[in-house]
Amino acid sequence: GVLGDLLGADDPAAAIPAYRAALAGEPGRIPWQRALAEALERTGDTAGAMAVCHDLLARRPDDASTRRRLARLLAATGDTAAALEHAW
Repeated sequence: GVLGDLLGADDPAAAIPAYRAALAGEPGRIPWQRALAEALERTGDTAGAMAVCHDLLARRPDDASTRRRLARLLAATGDTAAALEHAW
């Protein structure tokens, strides 16, 4: 779809507002949330990406890919203890 095309076109900055708008209408779409976190991470918005990951994990604590992304983001900020906590 169009959302996937935006991220796949290597334009994460353009994908962010599109994902946010789509999620405003359908906030439970997990794949869109994951893609938003990826786009935020790729544009250097570590805090934004971490916030999306935390929201996702509040809904799906067993989401391994989101846990790995959050662990990587936390490690990049120097929070090794928190990174290890999420890296199972």
